Amino acid sequence: MARILIAEDNPTNQKVVACLLGKHGYQTFVVANGRQALEALEESSYDLVLMDVQMPVLDGLEATKLIRKDARWCMLPVVGLTAHAMAGDRERCLGAGMNDYLAKPVRTPALLETVGKYVPQPEHAGDRTAGATARAAGARISRSLSGGRE
Repeated sequence: MARILIAEDNPTNQKVVACLLGKHGYQTFVVANGRQALEALEESSYDLVLMDVQMPVLDGLEATKLIRKDARWCMLPVVGLTAHAMAGDRERCLGAGMNDYLAKPVRTPALLETVGKYVPQPEHAGDRTAGATARAAGARISRSLSGGRE
């Protein structure tokens, strides 16, 4: 299961992004600033970081520059999140070492598409249930056709 670190200082945005990703099978971990993001990376491994650009303590641009300087994380995908969808913001994010950029408020299709560029999309819980049900039904049919032998 893909592990995604969300660095976002706004509690509402934290919940929205974590919930959207969680519903689609991603495992999420939330921190409130860039310093906490660096600490989280020290403690565990992640497949992707969603990094708010403007946060207290250490902003997302500076945190990303520090991530890129560390050989352990130089290839870790970092996607910028910002409410400032203005000309030049994308370039600032990419210039800091971010791989991509999303404007807030985050829209589900754009979030899933962007995350999917960097980490495999997990199966939906509903898809897993449907798959298990289909396999179980197939096994019952197979046993029935073989007279109870497999």
